[in-house]
Amino acid sequence: MDLLLKLRGASAEEKKRGVDAAKAVLERAGLTAEEAADAAFELEGWDIDGFPEYRTPSDAVFDRGLFH
Repeated sequence: MDLLLKLRGASAEEKKRGVDAAKAVLERAGLTAEEAADAAFELEGWDIDGFPEYRTPSDAVFDRGLFH
């Protein structure tokens, strides 16, 4: 998965530094961008649905989505 950073007014170098920083965070967390995005998507869906207890995400999803 490619990372794309959109920042109005940022130079190409500033955008590159931002993407590099995001990649470093993911690497330190031991995640791929896709794993983090999938977990964030699952957590957001749970939020939108009102946090139903019957559908609480696993600890692994929390860890990937929130970088614990």
